[in-house]
Amino acid sequence: MQKTFPPKFKGLGSFTIPCSIGNHDVGKTLVNLGESINLMPLSMLKKLGDLEIKPTRMTFQLEYRSIKYPYDVAEDVVVKIDKLKFPMDFVVMEMEENTKIPLILGQPFMRTTKVVIHVDDEALTLKDQDEEVTFNVFDDVQLIQAKQTSCKAKDEVLSVIGLPGKATKTVNRNHSCFSLK
Repeated sequence: MQKTFPPKFKGLGSFTIPCSIGNHDVGKTLVNLGESINLMPLSMLKKLGDLEIKPTRMTFQLEYRSIKYPYDVAEDVVVKIDKLKFPMDFVVMEMEENTKIPLILGQPFMRTTKVVIHVDDEALTLKDQDEEVTFNVFDDVQLIQAKQTSCKAKDEVLSVIGLPGKATKTVNRNHSCFSLK
């Protein structure tokens, strides 16, 4: 009797979910499993207006060894996803805003929202203390594929370099939908 192999599936990688900040509907937000930060373009910060920002000494090493400095860090930004609200910190960068997917949410978001990824069901569940919300992460597969084929950025963030003496955090190369200036 010959053993058959289970079917092979593609990895989840990145996907989008709807969110809002204050009264501003952000639309689709990219959730990237490989990101060590939450990222917001400076233009989005200016649209949102009254957010608490703090200076940072963080630097980004880009492809070809060039260095980029964040504008600042927006702290305790209340991100609303469906009926749930979460405080998030965002690294703010001067870069071209992707109007279809203006924010990137990374591992800090996933830890705060207690993300559970149901691989077989292609679903993502977010939880706060009492409630949870589940999304089908492949509802927007065409949008994600369009995003991947229309990216213009040539500089891709390779690592986040912290303060002297701190460990360097590796950042996934999937930043390519934002042009860093």
